[in-house]
Amino acid sequence: MLRVIILLAVGLLNFGCYYKKNASPNPASNTGPSGEVIQLNCVNTSSSSNTNSETVCFDSQVLPFFQTNCAMSGCHDSKTREEGYDLSSYSTIIKRGINTSKPTNSELYKVIVDTGRDRMPPPPRQAISKQQSDMILKWIQQGAKETACGVSVDATNPTFAKVIKPIIDVNCLGCHQSGSASGNIVLDSYNTIKQQVDNGRLWGSIAQLQGFSPMPQGRKLSDCELTAFKNWIDKGAKND
Repeated sequence: MLRVIILLAVGLLNFGCYYKKNASPNPASNTGPSGEVIQLNCVNTSSSSNTNSETVCFDSQVLPFFQTNCAMSGCHDSKTREEGYDLSSYSTIIKRGINTSKPTNSELYKVIVDTGRDRMPPPPRQAISKQQSDMILKWIQQGAKETACGVSVDATNPTFAKVIKPIIDVNCLGCHQSGSASGNIVLDSYNTIKQQVDNGRLWGSIAQLQGFSPMPQGRKLSDCELTAFKNWIDKGAKND
């Protein structure tokens, strides 16, 4: 029995989350198997001993960026491979367009900062923000490694500005912004996001409930991120 408990504890820590019993029940919290109320708190874990706050993480930053902005069906996904680029996984992303010796000459970087007709994503979709392009450049400068940093979010007391909006920007904005909104769903401001919260579509999609289109496509947000959304929504989905 002791061995089972130890293995379960290690597994939870490696996943990047741990459970803490909450003495006063909170409707935004989860319920444990025996009925006790628990809260999910997320901690930063890493499969690499040299990752730190300055490291650009491939698993939680770079890959979602490419999957959301580039690897859609009919473009740079594993099936279409537009212009020979498959940007759906680490092994295919680093095959072409990455120059670690001269990062600013990397084709994948140049096309997202291009202000002309050749920029990616192409018009009428909005251009990539400087914050995102700087993130990609920094990742290349750091060696374009497959860094895995896990998830680090405040799932217990999430705010829109510090937790919810950044998750949406990384995982959803590429497909759901003004001018190029997939399914006519726009998620580029608090008001448009709140609209999808109120009609139930945001939670239904990210929790991948039956009857909703699962988002993000081809993957699912971590339990930590989902708990952050659930707590934020249950507390009124405020613009905080």
